[in-house]
Amino acid sequence: NKLAAGETREAVVKYRVVGARSWNYDLGSSRRRVQKFHLNASLDGEARFGRGSLQPTTASDRVLDWKLDNIVTAQQVALVFPPDTWEKQGYLQVLGALPASLVLFLVGVLAFASREERQPEPMRLAIALLWFGFGLVSVTVFAVYLPVLVSVIAAPLLGAILATSVLPRRFLLVAIPAALVPAAFLSAENSGLLLFALVLATLAAFTLSQRKRGLKQ
Repeated sequence: NKLAAGETREAVVKYRVVGARSWNYDLGSSRRRVQKFHLNASLDGEARFGRGSLQPTTASDRVLDWKLDNIVTAQQVALVFPPDTWEKQGYLQVLGALPASLVLFLVGVLAFASREERQPEPMRLAIALLWFGFGLVSVTVFAVYLPVLVSVIAAPLLGAILATSVLPRRFLLVAIPAALVPAAFLSAENSGLLLFALVLATLAAFTLSQRKRGLKQ
């Protein structure tokens, strides 16, 4: 609509921000008078104010409200959206589970070997542990370039494959479940269920492997 000379109308403009790290509304590039301005922000999560941002007139848990009337300012409204809180917590839990994953790999290898009455050579076992540990440590490197979920799965699996390159391939039945243990801790509500499913799948794989070996003999 066109405005006649001297005519004023109220303009309502809506924005939706999805996946952005920050959002700002610039009231002007220089100091200017703001006669009437109303901004209402509805939030789906946590938000912080950027440096130099105008503070809201009123604020509740999920709603921020700015009402400016006849003021002079060069400031802007700036909101910063931090990464998801659970993703941080889950990632820290994953890092805490890495040593347990290495121990599970060692215990699994020794238990599997004792069942077959053929223990791996100490030097080969040491190299396998180094490769497996290398994959676990690589999680922090992968996370810099890849999504956390991909990093937590891909890096330990790479270590499992490298570890079994110096051990018989059948030890993948031990290496892969141990490598996937840290990934279970990324789930906020289902980590216990995922660990249970992982144990169940491992036991099923062991049983199937033993049956195949029995048929061959």
